[in-house]
Amino acid sequence: MNWLKQTLANVAGTQEPIYGPDAIQPVSKQAEKTPYTELKKEDLKWRAPQYTSVETQTFYMMADDGTLAWVQVIYNNIAGLHTTCQFNTKIYSLDGSAPHLWHSDTLYNHLFDPDMYSFGADNLALTLNEAGDAYTIKSAVNETVWST
Repeated sequence: MNWLKQTLANVAGTQEPIYGPDAIQPVSKQAEKTPYTELKKEDLKWRAPQYTSVETQTFYMMADDGTLAWVQVIYNNIAGLHTTCQFNTKIYSLDGSAPHLWHSDTLYNHLFDPDMYSFGADNLALTLNEAGDAYTIKSAVNETVWST
């Protein structure tokens, strides 16, 4: 029966699950050996494997007036057969005078730069600078986010 599970995992692009006491470990156990690591430019590459996988990049922002927001790109590949991408945005109303704004929009015609550091789609550019220490996000995916 194990060979069937492993074969299915290989076809679907998922790993064979770990069983027993090593299956679930607290983060504190990992932190005993490596309490933190420094983020390097190489860590920011999109992987976009040709098997089942999901990748996200989420950015949290605070405007000069104190407004809080985040944007997220989700790249989802199902068994190498179907890829979808989503752009999520949330802008918080800090004083409660208006509802929080939330939008989730499908992205079309996605692409990566040759080095896999930057992502693009129709009306969206997510670009990592050469130094690898700042992103530029340009979006016209859902104009109602900013016009309401």
